[in-house]
Amino acid sequence: MRGGLIAVEPRAGRRRRTAGLTLAAGLVAATVVPGPAAADSEGGPVEATIPCSSAVDPGTDVAVTDQVSAPLEQMRIPEAHQIATGEGATVAIVDGPVVGLPQIPLVGGQNFESGPVTVDHGTVVAGLVAGADRQVGGESLGVGVAPGAEVLGLRIVADPEPAEVESGLPEFDTEDVVAALRWVADEARPRGIDVVNLSLNVSGDVPELEAAVEAVQDAGVIVVAATPNRDEELAEEDGATRSIPLAEPVYPAAYPGVVGVTSYVPKTDDNGEPLAPEQFIEASRDVDVAAPTIGAVSYGPNGSSCVAPGPATSWATAYVSGVLALMRQRFPDQSSQELVSRLLDTASGVADQRSTISGAGVVQPLEALTREVATDREGRLQVPEQVDDGEGGRAEPPPVRTDELAESRDDFRWWGLLAGAVLVGAVILRPLLRRTRRS
Repeated sequence: MRGGLIAVEPRAGRRRRTAGLTLAAGLVAATVVPGPAAADSEGGPVEATIPCSSAVDPGTDVAVTDQVSAPLEQMRIPEAHQIATGEGATVAIVDGPVVGLPQIPLVGGQNFESGPVTVDHGTVVAGLVAGADRQVGGESLGVGVAPGAEVLGLRIVADPEPAEVESGLPEFDTEDVVAALRWVADEARPRGIDVVNLSLNVSGDVPELEAAVEAVQDAGVIVVAATPNRDEELAEEDGATRSIPLAEPVYPAAYPGVVGVTSYVPKTDDNGEPLAPEQFIEASRDVDVAAPTIGAVSYGPNGSSCVAPGPATSWATAYVSGVLALMRQRFPDQSSQELVSRLLDTASGVADQRSTISGAGVVQPLEALTREVATDREGRLQVPEQVDDGEGGRAEPPPVRTDELAESRDDFRWWGLLAGAVLVGAVILRPLLRRTRRS
């Protein structure tokens, strides 16, 4: 099963495991055409596209893709970097192994599982959050949203079986996610953790998971989590014209205060062919915001810059975590709640009228860094009061206020008119009275 969540029965001697997110990879593969290899100014091979899944083995040659990161261009990240790069912000990444590359500012973390590096997911997520620019032919091309930020790698994926190594995050233990979140809660203040990225989801409400999320939030850390990708097999059966039912809640995205993220899917692909978001992502009430992911460029574990398959909510989650790192640098005195409110209020939609496809809309980093946003003392958005008749019909007009001074003003008006009439009469009669006296 691809693109969705898999419930795995307990194996002998093993704990219950929950599958992570897999990706809808067919779209990018169909729209990117490999070109001939060349050499950049630093002597490394340059290729039009390098799949991140092929950049895992440390023994393979390092290569560079010259493809421009489409999501960074769509989100206007080069312009946003003139305001903030994420310097001083720290993002904890709960995922597969994150390889410490020169291009990824990994400053520590914790392993809750061990084994060789056989998957690219964690490193790709880290690169999308904070990967340094790559040099191609003397030109600097962007990779990460917040290259000035630092990342912590919290490994929850062991050495997966060969059948589990596909595009996406292999199976993981929910208990490891809980342990990683508890570690974040304990280390939040000493390490200055601002955001925790969870490019994964669990298909069931686990009390220990909810408690761990709340502990992280109480420590002042923003929790960002992925909503489901669309199952490719179901998408082929349903087609673009059939209605898609709402997905069941997934966690941690469904917990209060967690920023649930989905992938933005454009109306057409690179060839002008129509696309339907419902073919690649799930409609869900857990969605708070969306981010573009098609054509995302990151780094693989072997150090190659590579193209991540998409659309995928995992990559969208990483991008939103990076945007929040930019916002943390720009607004160091604002609370986590205020930053989240700003993120949602400046998205392309309406913050208090959510869509099950894109939530409050697509993130707009420049708007988030520059627009004035009104919040209350708790950091929540101040939105106009919605008046409803309770039956979904036309709203009733607001009640008419009583003017307590109306009677006094009416009395004053009539006395004024009377005084004016007396004055006019005096002016008219004065000449007549003078003639009477003279005669």
